[in-house]
Amino acid sequence: MTRFAFVCALAAPALIGISGCALNPMEIEPYREVSCFQAAKVSLKDAVEAAERNGGNAIEADYIQDKEMGCVQGEPGYYEVTLLSGPKLTTVSVDARSKLVGTPVAEPTTRGLLNGDILERLFEPSPASRAGIVPKVSITLLEAIAVAEKGGGKAMEADIAMNDAKPGYTIKLVEKGKLHTTWVDGAKGA
Repeated sequence: MTRFAFVCALAAPALIGISGCALNPMEIEPYREVSCFQAAKVSLKDAVEAAERNGGNAIEADYIQDKEMGCVQGEPGYYEVTLLSGPKLTTVSVDARSKLVGTPVAEPTTRGLLNGDILERLFEPSPASRAGIVPKVSITLLEAIAVAEKGGGKAMEADIAMNDAKPGYTIKLVEKGKLHTTWVDGAKGA
């Protein structure tokens, strides 16, 4: 067996395993993050409202628990909210226990490379490209979250997006410990 064939034989199972995970991003969501989110005192909607009080309109928001033993140790995690104010994008963190809003940070160009979301961020559009969708929607991110939660569950992540040619919002909901995604039409809110 040649050295190349040997390396390929070793690498093939790993690549198949990685590609299998990438096919269903819902399975990538860490169980620990979902369980910590369920214990958070501040909802996604409350975090977005707190972030928007500092100026700007939210175009995406996400609950994050990046410490392995965070909720076991009493760390509440935080929400990362991307705000659009005119042409300017900023990101703020909102404490999941106190609703305390952190200092705004200009949207980084190395998005996701520093905070561990590399796989997820590779397949998602950047906040800058999402900002171009804002003029096409007639409801806000907060309104979309409210619509999604009417169907059951608690919103954990919300993003403005395009579904084919339709503008709207993709909302990840947690209900009874399970994660599912719903779409809210940005033109109708349904």
